[in-house]
Amino acid sequence: LDNYLDYVNMMSYDLNNTELACHHTSLHTSTTAKAYGFSIEYGVNRFASLGFNKKQIVVGIAFYGKYYKNATALGKTATFSKNIHYTEISKTYLKGGNYQQLWDEVAKAPYILNTVTGEYISYDNVRSVTEKCKYSKSSGIMGVMFWDYSEDTTGTLLKAIGDEMK
Repeated sequence: LDNYLDYVNMMSYDLNNTELACHHTSLHTSTTAKAYGFSIEYGVNRFASLGFNKKQIVVGIAFYGKYYKNATALGKTATFSKNIHYTEISKTYLKGGNYQQLWDEVAKAPYILNTVTGEYISYDNVRSVTEKCKYSKSSGIMGVMFWDYSEDTTGTLLKAIGDEMK
């Protein structure tokens, strides 16, 4: 297809399993929260193995998260509840309280866990966005895109893309 297309926007989010507290937009496949085993790197490598030119692949960054209930830990059974905008995540869940901001070093993905209420959120933050931008430059793909502009009214994630992709 790369002979007929200028580029492909790879929707590399919504990769979550609705029955596990897992990542929905990880850069690499997590060893803890494997879910389906998908990640941005997996998708890029899969397209390339099928003959698609990596230089025509644009990977996605999510300006929203996945909110779960009944979660106890990353990779454990949980109940998917809803999508949640980064704006709400930053204003409500990144302010402390019983919400732990955690990082999966293998997946290069953040997540929030509240073991008191059983809440779990998989999302992108400045660190994960920066990692994805660095990956796009080092792996030879075309670049990054995001969904959806209106879901981060803080401008935080867009600024992280702009800063890293200079």
